[in-house]
Amino acid sequence: MRGPLCLLLGATLAAGCGAGVRPAAMPVAAPVGAATALPAGVDGQDYADVGRLVLATLPHPYVAARHDLAGHARQQRAAPANPDAATRDLVARRHLGGVVLFGDDIRSLPQLAALAAGLHRAAGRRGLLVATDQEGGTVRRVPGAQPVASARTLCAAGPAAVERAHTVAGRQLHDLGVDVDLAPVADLGVGGFLGTRAASPAPSACVRAAVRGLQHGSTAATAKHFPGLGGVRVSTDDAAVTGPRVTGPALQPFRAAVQAGVRLVMVDLAGHPGLGRRPAAFEPSAYALLRGSTVGFTGVAVTDALDATAATDVGGEEETAVLAVVAGADLVLTAGGPGLAGRVVDALQAAVRSGRIPAHRLREALARVRALERVTARS
Repeated sequence: MRGPLCLLLGATLAAGCGAGVRPAAMPVAAPVGAATALPAGVDGQDYADVGRLVLATLPHPYVAARHDLAGHARQQRAAPANPDAATRDLVARRHLGGVVLFGDDIRSLPQLAALAAGLHRAAGRRGLLVATDQEGGTVRRVPGAQPVASARTLCAAGPAAVERAHTVAGRQLHDLGVDVDLAPVADLGVGGFLGTRAASPAPSACVRAAVRGLQHGSTAATAKHFPGLGGVRVSTDDAAVTGPRVTGPALQPFRAAVQAGVRLVMVDLAGHPGLGRRPAAFEPSAYALLRGSTVGFTGVAVTDALDATAATDVGGEEETAVLAVVAGADLVLTAGGPGLAGRVVDALQAAVRSGRIPAHRLREALARVRALERVTARS
């Protein structure tokens, strides 16, 4: 996913959110083709709910550049206490699945709580997933919230320390209105660009503990970046990347997360020998591996941010969103604000109408997202 600090809909997070500057708010397009006859097997409500497969970002809260050409400081506007009109419209009319908050969307705990409450109000009785990246260490979006230490530092203190910190984090995020943490990192990333974001020396035990802690604290956890970036030295945010061939040891932390009941798994944007020619998020074989007996995941599969260079080399976000859902993703993480997210919803609906996204694939993705919404629902 990308964001100024990098922060789903997750790198700067390379694996988590991308790094570009988000555009200002744009009007959200009206639903396209709603009156068109739908393919056999496609329910009208499912078609209307296609937006639930999309995680979006807010418009960028800052001007694009901090200084003009003469070197004079430009005025910045503060991170919002309420969602903008375009985002509210996207949530209410297009049934957006969720919103990912970047570091520059958050300036204080009261402001975050107000913003999250406004997003939930826009959704009404229908669920909405408010997400952020709170890994600890260099990737902390929420000031004052746990975990403070990096995954590697916490893991060195032992799984019990990991679970305690993440239990506190889960409670803090939940109380602030955040439903999903795009963490923990489950890659065996020692020696690569992930650095201290990867747990060591006992990654499986520490990933399991992080998942248990977050979800005991009532925040859904996300194991990332499946099937594992390993020690790659360049982020998928910045370049097309060939990751390692998938091996049993690389899958063990993801299996540990699944055994702990993890709600989401983020699929990476690296190519992996043996999985196909495209990045994993667009390859059916990656999702077959995730759902198969080796890993056994039955929850929501979310893509890494589709503004990453590794994804844009494949196509625009409208096209790659369709590729991902066809391949097996349940949520796609877009990073261009509500205007782009509306166009992604249009593209997904067009793919449903044409049959490119089969009825069974739409039903299965929506069933998983709706189940997650029920788990994270607030009274």
